[in-house]
Amino acid sequence: MSTYPATKAAINFYTDNLYDEFKNTNIKIQCLIPSLVAAKIISNEPKEVAPICVVHPETYAKYAVRIIGKSRISTGCFYHDLHFSLQKLIGFWLFKRIFVEVGICGLFKRRVGKNSDDLLYAKY
Repeated sequence: MSTYPATKAAINFYTDNLYDEFKNTNIKIQCLIPSLVAAKIISNEPKEVAPICVVHPETYAKYAVRIIGKSRISTGCFYHDLHFSLQKLIGFWLFKRIFVEVGICGLFKRRVGKNSDDLLYAKY
């Protein structure tokens, strides 16, 4: 689970460097930093996902396309702006404890069961 957000952070860093390298050219660099988009790692069932927490891919794509070329960096979605604002307001540590451990990990545990054996045989 930790590889996914680490990869997103690396892409953000890489994009920032690309922006600096190409800022004096006609090439535009933009980075979208989504919060949580419904995927197999999060949820397959639309009824399991509250849009305020996890946005469906179609919804995210609709919002993200509207922001193309308008800013150098963006969450791409209003709901994700809320996530980042909340994180700034209460601090990253507390946000991580509430949003990730209770929300996301809780959803994952409900999906696959509480036993470690269930994790081995879960169908994604």
